[in-house]
Amino acid sequence: MPGYTMRVERLDPGQAMVVRASNHAWVSSFALRPAGEHTRLGSRNRFDASAVPVKDKLAYPVIEPGSWVMERKTLLIIKQRAERLACPTSPSSRLSTTACCASAASSCR
Repeated sequence: MPGYTMRVERLDPGQAMVVRASNHAWVSSFALRPAGEHTRLGSRNRFDASAVPVKDKLAYPVIEPGSWVMERKTLLIIKQRAERLACPTSPSSRLSTTACCASAASSCR
Protein backbone atom coordinates (compact mmCIF):
# COMPACT_ATOMS: atom_id res chain seq x y z
CA MET A 1 0.00 0.00 0.00
CA PRO A 2 1.89 3.01 -1.25
CA GLY A 3 2.14 5.99 1.07
CA TYR A 4 1.75 4.06 4.30
CA THR A 5 4.45 3.41 6.86
CA MET A 6 4.96 0.32 8.99
CA ARG A 7 5.35 0.47 12.76
CA VAL A 8 6.52 -2.27 15.10
CA GLU A 9 3.56 -2.89 17.40
CA ARG A 10 5.07 -5.72 19.41
CA LEU A 11 8.55 -7.14 19.74
CA ASP A 12 9.32 -10.15 21.90
CA PRO A 13 13.01 -10.91 21.25
CA GLY A 14 13.51 -14.52 20.29
CA GLN A 15 9.75 -15.09 20.01
CA ALA A 16 7.69 -12.69 17.88
CA MET A 17 7.46 -9.44 15.96
CA VAL A 18 4.25 -7.71 14.85
CA VAL A 19 4.13 -4.71 12.50
CA ARG A 20 1.12 -2.61 11.52
CA ALA A 21 0.49 -0.18 8.65
CA SER A 22 -0.07 3.44 9.62
CA ASN A 23 -3.68 3.24 8.37
CA HIS A 24 -4.28 0.13 10.57
CA ALA A 25 -5.52 -1.86 7.56
CA TRP A 26 -2.60 -4.31 7.41
CA VAL A 27 -0.91 -6.31 10.18
CA SER A 28 1.98 -8.68 9.61
CA SER A 29 3.58 -10.96 12.19
CA PHE A 30 6.49 -13.37 12.50
CA ALA A 31 6.62 -15.89 15.34
CA LEU A 32 9.07 -18.60 16.38
CA ARG A 33 7.50 -21.83 17.61
CA PRO A 34 9.23 -24.90 19.04
CA ALA A 35 8.71 -28.04 16.94
CA GLY A 36 10.41 -30.98 18.61
CA GLU A 37 14.16 -30.48 18.26
CA HIS A 38 13.64 -27.70 15.71
CA THR A 39 12.13 -24.22 15.63
CA ARG A 40 9.56 -23.13 13.06
CA LEU A 41 9.13 -19.58 11.83
CA GLY A 42 5.54 -18.65 11.06
CA SER A 43 4.33 -15.63 9.15
CA ARG A 44 0.79 -14.22 9.16
CA ASN A 45 -0.80 -11.26 7.43
CA ARG A 46 -4.21 -9.67 7.91
CA PHE A 47 -5.69 -7.10 5.62
CA ASP A 48 -8.87 -5.09 6.33
CA ALA A 49 -10.19 -3.98 2.94
CA SER A 50 -12.88 -1.83 4.56
CA ALA A 51 -10.18 0.45 6.01
CA VAL A 52 -8.62 1.48 2.70
CA PRO A 53 -9.71 3.81 -0.13
CA VAL A 54 -11.22 2.32 -3.30
CA LYS A 55 -8.06 3.07 -5.33
CA ASP A 56 -6.04 0.85 -2.96
CA LYS A 57 -8.66 -1.91 -3.18
CA LEU A 58 -8.31 -1.90 -6.96
CA ALA A 59 -4.54 -2.36 -6.66
CA TYR A 60 -4.83 -5.31 -4.25
CA PRO A 61 -5.18 -8.06 -6.93
CA VAL A 62 -1.97 -6.81 -8.51
CA ILE A 63 -0.10 -6.35 -5.23
CA GLU A 64 -1.03 -9.71 -3.65
CA PRO A 65 1.04 -12.02 -5.91
CA GLY A 66 4.08 -9.77 -5.54
CA SER A 67 3.58 -9.70 -1.80
CA TRP A 68 3.56 -13.50 -1.68
CA VAL A 69 6.83 -13.68 -3.65
CA MET A 70 8.52 -11.11 -1.38
CA GLU A 71 7.31 -12.85 1.79
CA ARG A 72 8.56 -16.22 0.56
CA LYS A 73 11.96 -14.73 -0.23
CA THR A 74 12.08 -13.03 3.19
CA LEU A 75 11.39 -16.33 4.94
CA LEU A 76 14.07 -18.13 2.90
CA ILE A 77 16.65 -15.43 3.69
CA ILE A 78 15.80 -15.61 7.42
CA LYS A 79 16.18 -19.41 7.24
CA GLN A 80 19.58 -19.16 5.54
CA ARG A 81 20.85 -16.65 8.08
CA ALA A 82 19.59 -18.69 11.03
CA GLU A 83 21.24 -21.84 9.68
CA ARG A 84 24.48 -19.93 9.10
CA LEU A 85 24.45 -18.69 12.71
CA ALA A 86 23.57 -22.12 14.10
CA CYS A 87 26.29 -23.93 12.19
CA PRO A 88 29.08 -21.56 11.13
CA THR A 89 31.82 -22.71 8.82
CA SER A 90 35.39 -21.58 9.09
CA PRO A 91 36.87 -19.50 6.24
CA SER A 92 39.16 -22.43 5.36
CA SER A 93 36.24 -24.86 5.14
CA ARG A 94 34.42 -25.32 1.85
CA LEU A 95 31.37 -26.89 3.48
CA SER A 96 28.16 -25.03 2.87
CA THR A 97 25.71 -24.39 5.70
CA THR A 98 23.56 -27.26 4.37
CA ALA A 99 26.52 -29.64 4.33
CA CYS A 100 27.58 -28.49 7.79
CA CYS A 101 24.12 -29.11 9.18
CA ALA A 102 23.90 -32.47 7.44
CA SER A 103 27.28 -33.59 8.81
CA ALA A 104 26.70 -32.26 12.33
CA ALA A 105 22.91 -32.39 12.63
CA SER A 106 22.82 -32.47 16.41
CA SER A 107 24.75 -29.20 16.74
CA CYS A 108 22.44 -27.43 14.29
CA ARG A 109 19.24 -28.02 16.21
